[in-house]
Amino acid sequence: MMRRGGGAVIVCAMMVCCVTSAARSVSADEIALRFSLRPGLSESVLMEKAADGGFLLAGSIGKAYHERAWCMKLDAFGGTQWRAMYGDGGHAYNVRGLQETRDGGAVVAGLANVGESDLSHGWVMKIAPGGAIEWQRGYSVGECGGFEDVKVVDGGRLVLTGGTVYSQNLDATENIEVMEVWLVQLDTSGEPLWSKVYLDAGEGRCVDLGADGGFVVVATNRVLRVDGHGEITWARRYDGPGLEVFRGIRKTKEGGYLVWGENLSRVGEVADGVILKLDPSGNPQWQTLVGGRSEDWLFSLDQADTGAFVLAGTTSSFESWFRPWLLKIADDGTAIWQRIYSGPAILGSAQAVRAIPGGGFITAGVLSGNKITFTLHSFTGELTACPKLYTRVQGGSAPIEMTVRDLECRASSLAVTHMPTKARRLPLTVRTAPLCERSGS
Repeated sequence: MMRRGGGAVIVCAMMVCCVTSAARSVSADEIALRFSLRPGLSESVLMEKAADGGFLLAGSIGKAYHERAWCMKLDAFGGTQWRAMYGDGGHAYNVRGLQETRDGGAVVAGLANVGESDLSHGWVMKIAPGGAIEWQRGYSVGECGGFEDVKVVDGGRLVLTGGTVYSQNLDATENIEVMEVWLVQLDTSGEPLWSKVYLDAGEGRCVDLGADGGFVVVATNRVLRVDGHGEITWARRYDGPGLEVFRGIRKTKEGGYLVWGENLSRVGEVADGVILKLDPSGNPQWQTLVGGRSEDWLFSLDQADTGAFVLAGTTSSFESWFRPWLLKIADDGTAIWQRIYSGPAILGSAQAVRAIPGGGFITAGVLSGNKITFTLHSFTGELTACPKLYTRVQGGSAPIEMTVRDLECRASSLAVTHMPTKARRLPLTVRTAPLCERSGS
C-alpha cells in the first residue's frame, strides 16, 4: 500500500476534570485538513473504551518515513495510567486500528515501512497491560499493503482488514496497480489462521462483527459480508448522486449496519458527510448528507443507548478553518443537533467518539500546536467539563498530561438532506492469499 500523508498535529481528547467556566482561548497553530491531514506529525488519534471504564488512545508521531507508534491508557477521569512509545528508527509505523484485548492490554495494527520506501506491509503489535510489547509481527501479500482496522473476536482471535496492491498487465506495454480488499484472521499469538483477498472491491477500511456471525467489511463505496472463514455471503455496491467514499461501518443495536464517510457530489469535489443505513442483508434503508457550504468530513460514529447516533469529524462550513465537529441524528436519519468547538485559535478535528453511560459522549481528536485533549459532552453535545490536554514533549516521548484549558462550544442548525441510493450486487472473486511474514517489524 502506498503511504498516506500524516497530520501536522498530535492528539486532542476531552474528559471530566472540573466544572466549566467562561471559555478561554487555546493557543494553537493553524492546521488545514483537506482530503487528508497534512504530512508531518500524528495522522490521527484512535480511542476505544476499556472494560474498567477507562480509555485507550493510540496514534503515530514523527515526520514522514520516521513515524513511531504510541499508546496510552487513561482512567475514567482522564488520568494517565500508562503511556509508551514504540519504534526503533529502522521502520516507520502508521497506527490505523486499536482494540482492547481480553487480558486488559491492547492490540494496534497498521502499516510499516522500511527506510524511505513507499512500499508498506501489514503490521500488528500486541501490548500487555502496562504498555510493554508482548509481540509484533509483519505480514504481506501482493506487492505492498497494510491494515486499516482490527477487531478482537471469540477466543481472543484477531480479524484485520486493509488493502493490498497487485499489478495487472493490460497488454504487453502497460501495467497498472490495483488495490484489493485484504481480510486476515490471526490467533492470540499472531499466527495466521486464514487470509483472503477480494478482487475488484477496493481497499478495506473498517471491519465489524456481522449481525449473525462472521464479519462485515466496508471498502470505498462497497460493503462485503463474509462468514467466519472469509467466504462471501453477500457484497453490495452503493451508488448515490455523487461519489461515496465510506470510512467506517458499525453494527446497530437492531441488527443492521450504519455506514459513514464522505460524498463528493459538488463542483470541485467539496465533501459532505454521508450516512447510510442498511438492513442485515445490506439493503439500503436511508441515506443522508450532512454539512454546509464548504467541506465536512466524518471520522467516527457510535450509537447511544436511546438508539440515536453521534458522529465526530471536522468542518469548515461554518467558519474559515476546519473545526472539531460533533453531530447527532435519530435512528431514522433525521437531525437532532450539531456542535462546533472553536475559539480564537482552535483548529482541528474530532476523530473519535464513544457513547458513555448516562447519555453523554467522550471525544478524542487532533488540535494543532502538538496538543492532545479529552472531553466529556452531555447528551445534548454541550461540554460538561474542562478538557484535559496532553502534549508531546521533545525527544519523541509519548504524550504527557499538561495544562487544562477550555474550549468554546456553539450550537448550529444541522442540515440533513435525504438522498436516494441504489444498491447492486457485486459478483466478487475471493481467493486464499497465503501470508508472507515480514521480519524486523
